[in-house]
Amino acid sequence: MEAADLKERIESFIGAHNTCALATASADMVRNTPIEYNYVDSCFYFFSEIGSRQHLEVIW
Repeated sequence: MEAADLKERIESFIGAHNTCALATASADMVRNTPIEYNYVDSCFYFFSEIGSRQHLEVIW
C-alpha cells in the first residue's frame, strides 16, 4: 500500500471515531483510561471531565 493511501485510511478511521484508550505507566503503576478526542488538521486534542480522578492526579 502506498504511503498516501495508508495515511488516508488511517485518518478516515480516526475521523470516524472520537474515543480511544490512553494508557500511562509510572514505576509499578499502569493506568488505562477511555478518553474522548477531536482530530483537527492532523492533531489530536484530548479532553476529560474536570474533577475526574485522573484529572486531579495530573494537577496534584
